[in-house]
Amino acid sequence: MAFGKKCRFTLCFITVCVTLFVLSHTQYDITGLQKLWHDTLDRSLLNRSRTFNNNNNNNNNMALLQQVYEERKELARMECKNMYYDDKTRSLYCAVPKIGSSMWKRLFLVVHKNQTRDPFSKSGLGIHTSRDLKKLSLARIPAKKRPQVVRKAFAFMFSRHPFHRFFSAYCDKVFMLSHETTKLVTFMRNVIREVEVQRQRGRATNDTLKAFVYTGPELNVTFAETLAHAAKSRDFHFVNISTICRPCDIDFQVLGKMDTLDTDSRYILAKLNRSHVMEEAIEGDAFKESRDQSIIRELVERVFEDLLEKPEGTTKFKALARSWKVLHMRGLVKDDIQFPLGAAGTENATASDVIKLGIQAMQASGKPAERLAQREKYYQQAFRSVPLADLLSFRASVLSDCKIFGYDCYPSEIFHGRRDGDEEDNIFSNDKYIYKGLL
Repeated sequence: MAFGKKCRFTLCFITVCVTLFVLSHTQYDITGLQKLWHDTLDRSLLNRSRTFNNNNNNNNNMALLQQVYEERKELARMECKNMYYDDKTRSLYCAVPKIGSSMWKRLFLVVHKNQTRDPFSKSGLGIHTSRDLKKLSLARIPAKKRPQVVRKAFAFMFSRHPFHRFFSAYCDKVFMLSHETTKLVTFMRNVIREVEVQRQRGRATNDTLKAFVYTGPELNVTFAETLAHAAKSRDFHFVNISTICRPCDIDFQVLGKMDTLDTDSRYILAKLNRSHVMEEAIEGDAFKESRDQSIIRELVERVFEDLLEKPEGTTKFKALARSWKVLHMRGLVKDDIQFPLGAAGTENATASDVIKLGIQAMQASGKPAERLAQREKYYQQAFRSVPLADLLSFRASVLSDCKIFGYDCYPSEIFHGRRDGDEEDNIFSNDKYIYKGLL
């Protein structure tokens, strides 16, 4: 009997290890891996609990359950990768993608080193893999000490209206060519295909069951489809803010907002006795220009980095034209300044060439308020391409974040006057609008 129980435990352990090994050699992202690990462990726990209830040898079962709980703690440790702790200021920052995290990760390093410098002098593309930043990860602190560290830390995080955050994530991570695009879009297209197969049921053929592989940078996935399916991927750019930072469990001293980034950041720096690290106001013209130039550099560098992989079906011209359109969508370059290079002109263009063109176009794009209005136009246009039923489903999925962080989850600019069947055909639903006037 003891030998049988030992075999079952060994078999379960081998299964988990093999699963993790296989997945580590596929294109699943880390959060997808975590979910599968969770599911595997929970099934294991269920089986062990049944044994526990029917077996008098509770000591052995207690040991098995303890093993499960240790594995779950390890999973929780992996989730700490988005939290950073500075022992010099005893501060804890929870980074949420698409809420100023690129800026604050760089700023957090400046705080740690007690420097006075422009945080944008460090690459926004490289900050997420920075060795210096990884050294500040909360996950590096031993698990037994971590709760006490968190309790005593000056903890802060930032939130953003879920609708605006989603729009920003779509523009950068789905619409344009980026290193996240292949995995995320492939996942969503497979989900969409499976939904269609389930709908058609008996009419499904072998062709409709084939796995989709994204070969971008063509749109392939519309804004509406992304709204319906992206969160299922567990990609951190699309999961709820409260899932990432857990404000109901952690006592954050500051719950900052994207809308008040300048005020909130200055307060945080003052509390950390680091006011001197940022002499320019975040909302000041000099800081804004430095930030916007950094965004342009990051977008262009990302495209060139991904073009090195030579993804099938991609042309350099279309990839760069799409990234230029993102500059329009984000309100960095005004609409009437089109991508200045034709198909032939992009062949020998370097990243530095395109970055220079982008910065020049931004500087010629008028007042920031005008560009902000343009961004708002694209934001509303994106949600007008979504059927009302899908809008309401998305609203329900982010309602908890709206309540926790104090946002209107029924914004009038999105829902006013909407009715079934009135969704628009525009750049967020049809590729033909992207290259208009360029091809």
